[in-house]
This record gives sequence, structure tokens and C-alpha cells, in this order.
Amino acid sequence: MKAAVEKLVYPGFWFGKTDPADALALAKRGVGGFCLYGGSAREVLQFTSWLRAESGRELVFCADYEDGVGQWVPEGTLLPSNMAIGASASPALAARKAEITAKEASALGVDWIFAPVVDLATNPDNPIVNTRAFGASPELVCELGAAYLYGLRQQGAFSCLKHFPGHGSAAVDSHLALPVIEAFRSELEKGDLVPYKKLSAQADGVMVGHLMATALDPKLPASSSVKIMNTLLRRGIGHHGRIVTDALLMGAVADWRQTVLLAVMAGADTLLAPENPFELCDFLCALLETGAVPAAVINSALERHETMLRDADLGRPRPDISVLGCQEHRQAVVEMSASCMAWQKRPLSIPLRRDDSVYYVEPGVTSPDKWEGKVFVESLKEMGIRIDNSKPSADKLLVASFSRPRAFSGSINIDPRQLEQLRHMSRERKSAVAVAFGSPFIFSGLGFELEAGLCAFSHCAEFQRAAAKVLCGYVEPSGSMPVNA
Repeated sequence: MKAAVEKLVYPGFWFGKTDPADALALAKRGVGGFCLYGGSAREVLQFTSWLRAESGRELVFCADYEDGVGQWVPEGTLLPSNMAIGASASPALAARKAEITAKEASALGVDWIFAPVVDLATNPDNPIVNTRAFGASPELVCELGAAYLYGLRQQGAFSCLKHFPGHGSAAVDSHLALPVIEAFRSELEKGDLVPYKKLSAQADGVMVGHLMATALDPKLPASSSVKIMNTLLRRGIGHHGRIVTDALLMGAVADWRQTVLLAVMAGADTLLAPENPFELCDFLCALLETGAVPAAVINSALERHETMLRDADLGRPRPDISVLGCQEHRQAVVEMSASCMAWQKRPLSIPLRRDDSVYYVEPGVTSPDKWEGKVFVESLKEMGIRIDNSKPSADKLLVASFSRPRAFSGSINIDPRQLEQLRHMSRERKSAVAVAFGSPFIFSGLGFELEAGLCAFSHCAEFQRAAAKVLCGYVEPSGSMPVNA
């Protein structure tokens, strides 16, 4: 039992930072698996294969491939954000996104995808949910979340809903501090909790957020609360799969030992990404030896781990690594693009025409060599749009925002200083057009009239090319806004 309890630990492995020798030592100690961050395709595949072989154990590798393997591995396919899929309102596209993700992950030896995010995008100032959510409507999130779960399951990948009991209305990034959600219980029942009630039976796991939901437990964060994890999630909603803590190294965790003790007692069976996994393993063993955690609690957690291993078929044939970023998958992104984009402000005529003189700006970016929209700009030039920022007298202002959720940043959208700069630029030009390749909430605070406002919701190269075609009148977006922005 002492060795087995360490299966509850899933350390993080950061390629280029974590020592593989430490990972091997942890695997031999008995951890259940690893959550992978970064790495090239070859590095990830070699690592998962090597660690399974050297440790002689069945390990479960997991990753936050929310927007496909390409979100973390450069050779992989970067897929549209959940909110882009939400704009399409297409279960078929949600399932296709999941299938591509699972197939590419399997080629790397990764079997557990920490997705889909089923938070509701109800707070425009939330710095960490935003485009990671399918939208603001529980019904839309449930429909697309179910399709995504189906897509993963069809390819043999495990899933994980997150972040229970709902992170969407928070105004703080839990990577930095503890969010406090003060919604009434009745509001949570009609909103944030709906996706878990509808989808948890189909999901392999549920990730519990480091956040306070005062209506559910006024004293403890969700990731430490028996009321939230056991009484609500296990017994009330009826979730019988894995319960995963969000990463234990996050700033919202004030005392990791206290969090771990309470989490395990409340029913958590996957302790994710601790700051020091060796210390956590020692701590769990001590809890067991002293009787601070009953053996029956550990046995229940271990049984869920063993059930996943039995279902995993880790020795099955896997796709070749060449599937990552293959033509079929990239073409799928191209085909998704038009239906995943939406007008925030529909133009009366084609926004950009051949030979238009355009001044291009990305808020907060001072040098063209740092533009994220290089593909977008080049595509516009290929269609005859004259972008020359050396001529400030250009007739039109084109604003391209790439603001999107970034862990540990604590902010999103366009800050007041950048807004003032944009307003000054707009006064010097005849008209302005804006494109959001990330957060759709940038439009409400601009403070100047737009000829057109387009939401692409994703910054991948295929969507940049498609956005250029939309603005030049070659493609008509068919999506609709999944949030109020």
C-alpha cells in the first residue's frame, strides 16, 4: 500500500527543464503518470517510450492539448479554439477537433487529454477562460462538449472536463491567486454546473479548480472541499471517474500539504503537477503510515487508477509520428475556418479592397518583427492590400488583436494605455477595421467607430489566411457569436 499510494501523483514534465533522471526515479517510485509540457515530436515520443521501457511500468501520460497537439508541440496541428468551434455551433466540428487531437497525441504516447474545457465564458474580464470555452450558453457547451468527448473516445483517448465547479465567472487567474466566485447556488445550478450534470457520466475524469465557490463551500476552495468533490460531484452529480486536482504548483494553492490532505480525503485520485513531486510522494506515504488518511480512501482512489489502466490498452498499435501536422489535418482546419468565424460588426460593404492603403497595428506590439499576424499581413498583401506602416497617412486603420488566455499573465483584452493609442490612430484615418484572433471582448472597449469587426477566435495560420479572405470579400463567415461581446 505504501508504494501504491504514489500512483496518485502525476508530476509535470517540462521538456528542456525537468531532468529525465528525476522522471525515471519518480516512475520507479510508483507515480501514476506524467503531465507533459512542450517538447518536439521526437522528444515527446522518445521520452514516453523510454520511460515506459526503463521503468517497466504502465504509465499514463497526459497533456493540456486543448487546441490540439500543436498547442504544445510545434510539429502538431494547432486547432481552432473552443470558442471558434462554439461560433460554428457544429457538433461535427467539435468531434473532428477531438479526433485529430487524440490521433496525434496517441502517436506521441499520450493517452489522457485534459479537455474539454466546459467553463462558461460569462465574464469578459476573466483572464484565463475566454476562448478556451465553447461559449456562454450551458446548452451550447453541453452539445459541443458531448461531441468532443465522443471524438476522443472514438480514437481511444481519455477525457477530462474542467474546471469544476466552473471557472468562467472568475475575474482572477488561479495560476496567480485564488479566485472567489460569489454566485448564488441557484445561479450555479442553472449555469456553471449544467455541463457537469449532463456530461460527467461520459467523461473519464473531472478536473477540480483551485477556486472558492462560496455558495457551495464558504470555507474551503473546491480542490480541498469534501462538500464540492464528494457531496456534490461524486454523490450529487454521480461522477464515478477520476477526480483530478488542477496543478498543485499554481499560485491559488497557499499550502500544498493541507490541500493534498483535504483533496485526498474528499475523493481526489490524481494529484497533478506538484512543485516538488518527491516531497509529495513522501508526504502521502507519511499520511498513510500515521493513519491520517484511511486505507479505504486510498484503495478507492487506486481502484479508479487501475480501472483506467485496464481500459487504456497502452500496448495497442499507435499511429506513426508522421500523422502530426499532416496534410489531412491541416486541410481540416482550413475547411473549419469560415464556419468558425463571425462578424461582431457586419460591414455594409467589403472592408478591404485592392490598392487600399492600410496602417496595420497589433495592440502592445511596437515592432513588425514581433507581429503575431505575419501570415495575416502577407495574405492581405497577396490580395493587393497596401500595408506600409512607414506611411502614417494611410486611409484605413487595421487593428489585429491576438489577446488570449495565457497562464500566469493575469490579464487579457486591450489595456487602457493601448486603447488610448488606438483611439489616437483612429482619429487620423478615414475608417477602422478590427479583427480578434483571440478574445472577442476587445470590441466593447475600443471607443471608436468600426467599419467592420471580425472575430476569428483563433490565431492559427489557417485562420489568419481565412480572415484575410473574409476582409477582402472572397469568403463569407457563417459563424455566429457564442458570447455577448
